[in-house]
Amino acid sequence: MKYKVERFINEHKLLEQGNKVLVAISGGADSVALLVVLDKLGYKCEAIHCNFHLRGKESDRDEQFTKELCKRMGITLHIVHFDTKAYAIQRGISIEMAAREQRYAAFDEHRTAIGAQAIAVAHHRDDSAETLLLNLTRGTGIKGLRGIQPRNGHIIRPLLCVGRDEITEYLEWRGENYVTDSTNLACDYTRNKIRLEVIPKMAEINPSILATLAGTAQRIGEAEKIYRHAINESVKRVRQGNDIDIAALLKEVAPSTLLHEILSPLGFNSAQIEDIKEGLTSEGAKQYHTSGWSVVKDRERLIIIPETEIKPQERLLPQEGSV
Repeated sequence: MKYKVERFINEHKLLEQGNKVLVAISGGADSVALLVVLDKLGYKCEAIHCNFHLRGKESDRDEQFTKELCKRMGITLHIVHFDTKAYAIQRGISIEMAAREQRYAAFDEHRTAIGAQAIAVAHHRDDSAETLLLNLTRGTGIKGLRGIQPRNGHIIRPLLCVGRDEITEYLEWRGENYVTDSTNLACDYTRNKIRLEVIPKMAEINPSILATLAGTAQRIGEAEKIYRHAINESVKRVRQGNDIDIAALLKEVAPSTLLHEILSPLGFNSAQIEDIKEGLTSEGAKQYHTSGWSVVKDRERLIIIPETEIKPQERLLPQEGSV
């Protein structure tokens, strides 16, 4: 497994020898394997553990385990404590989202403080396959079918080349212990339902379903690069500053898709974008709104305007949709 990870790191240019890497460690099998592998490959590792105080004694057990592991390995460990429930209430978000925001903010703060090249997290091949299925059930475009990517800014994922079984076999072979988060064994969350119920059913049809899905996600990721290049070229043909040339847009191979790529980042939803597409050939001016942007359909153009620049009297135009 060590050499698989080494090839993956080199292939995707995730790390350079001699540079420091901050390794996120929970105490679970995946993160323990990540820390051990990167250390054995000779990377200069420091570790970070987040205690969200959500599981009582289990949270404290995980913290103590990571302390003992890093002490034994001679690796500097940074421990961060959070009152995650209070943070979630204050921000009006879910516990899961609160923990995510706190975790990645702490990662980036400590990466900067210690001068690390990257933050390594322990997502693996099976996580990527599960993400593909999760996005598919919610509805997604080509980007959502790529699964988890090897790099996202300073976040890197060196274990995407190996599956959960390989990780546990590696730890068993090395005689390394790890802790188990009891919430991972419950079916309370959507991802766990996919992991514990959906994938086993799919494995009855294809025993290698996780590897198959991960391979599919990788190929879609490569195809998405070609797609993105084509979209960028199409945007150049139809955009005139902040305006969209309607005639040029309608000449494109997939006008609806192109319109979605331009407008969805501004907050327009699929129903609105379909309404805009349907209204391209209609007579008269129309407006469509999000909380931050407006699209005004003129005779020959779609005019994209920040909401702050819309005058009150211009709101008298027919309004076809808002968010």
